[in-house]
Amino acid sequence: MALAITWNVALQNIGFSIAAATAIITSQGVTLDDMSSLEDGDITIICQAIRKPGREIIRGTRRVADPGIPVNAMAEKRLKLVRFMVEHYTYEINRVLRKRKTVGPRCKTL
Repeated sequence: MALAITWNVALQNIGFSIAAATAIITSQGVTLDDMSSLEDGDITIICQAIRKPGREIIRGTRRVADPGIPVNAMAEKRLKLVRFMVEHYTYEINRVLRKRKTVGPRCKTL
């Protein structure tokens, strides 16, 4: 649970709103450990699914299209950089990925 909270904060640090970070974790089910198996196109699809989920919600007595959650283009780009960093640490330099360093406050400087 603590790691999920830390991952949520890390997503917020790289520019995602609270709602978008929560949607990445809950509705999309993406964790930090999943980043090494994703590609840039997968991250684009995840962000598009958050922007336009394609479902309906109920407002009052009417069903309307879900407006989605805005996702900043820079946040999407930074998430791709985090994916690259995870892949680089894991496969290229064979270092153990320390969650605290990956998701710390330095994520804002990417």
